[in-house]
Amino acid sequence: MAGNLSLVSTTTVSSAVSEVILTGLDDTKVYLYLISDVIPSNDGTYLNMRFTESGTANSTTNYDYGAYYIRSNSSFVDLHNVNQSQLNITNHTSGTGGQESVNAEIMVTGHNRSNEYTMMIINSVNRDSGGNTYGTPTSGVFTVYSTVDGVRFAFNSGNIASGKFSLYKVTE
Repeated sequence: MAGNLSLVSTTTVSSAVSEVILTGLDDTKVYLYLISDVIPSNDGTYLNMRFTESGTANSTTNYDYGAYYIRSNSSFVDLHNVNQSQLNITNHTSGTGGQESVNAEIMVTGHNRSNEYTMMIINSVNRDSGGNTYGTPTSGVFTVYSTVDGVRFAFNSGNIASGKFSLYKVTE
């Protein structure tokens, strides 16, 4: 990705919260979300994302994706689905033990145009409770013509116990 990164906002979670919403997608530039060391309060859960419109998460079934689940301890898996109510950041559960955490970069474009779909590329690298490393390169699309202003992050069960969420604008 060419260009410089300009920090828009950062949220650091140090005590449990149900979700993190980072807004600030306010022009047609490309934006980058960086999340690091995100740990759930419950074992066996997935970190997911939904786009926000006017700061409210859109939970309609308009999220489509294709992903390749790359595991260090087993064969690769091709994953894809349409008409989902959210997108998983990883395609493996996260937990509270050992060095389990979610780490990802999410590039977003098309979000500030009400006549285009919002598109994203997600790259995540994580570690499970067995000490296995896995990555999930994903491409996705939010199939709604709307003006998206941010992203809501949450686990599908329990809270976000800790982690860092940052939003950057890509500038020339």
